[in-house]
Amino acid sequence: MIRWSLLHIATAVCLIVGIYYGRAYIRMPDRVIVVDEAGSIYRGSSENVLCRETAENIARRCAFAFLDRSFEHDHWQLCEALFGRSAQKSLSDIIRKSKDEFREQKIRQLPEIRKVELLPLSDEPEQCLAFVYGTLHRTGVYMKIPYSQKLKFTLGLRLVRSPDEKAFPLRVLRMTYEEKSIFDNKTTGEDGAK
Repeated sequence: MIRWSLLHIATAVCLIVGIYYGRAYIRMPDRVIVVDEAGSIYRGSSENVLCRETAENIARRCAFAFLDRSFEHDHWQLCEALFGRSAQKSLSDIIRKSKDEFREQKIRQLPEIRKVELLPLSDEPEQCLAFVYGTLHRTGVYMKIPYSQKLKFTLGLRLVRSPDEKAFPLRVLRMTYEEKSIFDNKTTGEDGAK
């Protein structure tokens, strides 16, 4: 009888120790080795890896916050939350330059995102580059005549981990913007990364 009691006690102790070490093992970050197409080998931990879906989602939100605007409204509060200081300066310069044109011609524009391309930076694991490609649909009134215009745009974003990850996990460190009319070869561009 005593042997069976000791066996049950030993089994319970082993179970508790196993649960403790199993939980500690599961919470440990994985060690990963990544080999890219060029054959470069990177070692790291899966603990703080940038999520591709999150980066794409933030890039789309940034494009809509910046490009979905009209002569009546813009999304400046969202832009302040998504863009860092240097990117906000570039953003406000672009908006300020076009504000009079938007007001005079009563322009409304809506972006249609076609593709988001993400490029990791090998030297900075906490950052990535995102390029958002799409079409801007603009409508307005010029000399009392309504018009519509389509522009191709490219928005380049350098995304970095945000200090406030609960609001948005990534912020824009720097940005570049270029738009081109679909019907002619005129290109207008603004470069925020100098």
